[in-house]
Amino acid sequence: MIYFASQMQNLTILIIYSAPINEDNGRALAEFLRTNTTLTVLNLSRNSLKAIGNEIVQALEYNTTLTDLTLASNIMPNTLGNM
Repeated sequence: MIYFASQMQNLTILIIYSAPINEDNGRALAEFLRTNTTLTVLNLSRNSLKAIGNEIVQALEYNTTLTDLTLASNIMPNTLGNM
């Protein structure tokens, strides 16, 4: 599912709710977020992002169009507070 995100550069809303995001999927998602210039809404609720959450959050630093981010009910690493 997330592997196809790199092909959807015109996407404005992405909701990945309660889906398993493993390391490979997370890296693909991070790359998509790093390069996408149209996404305004991202909902990653209930995905247990764990360590890959760091890479996703770092990718968001490059995204200038996102206006709505939801990370509710995720297990996130403690290192996010140091970013």
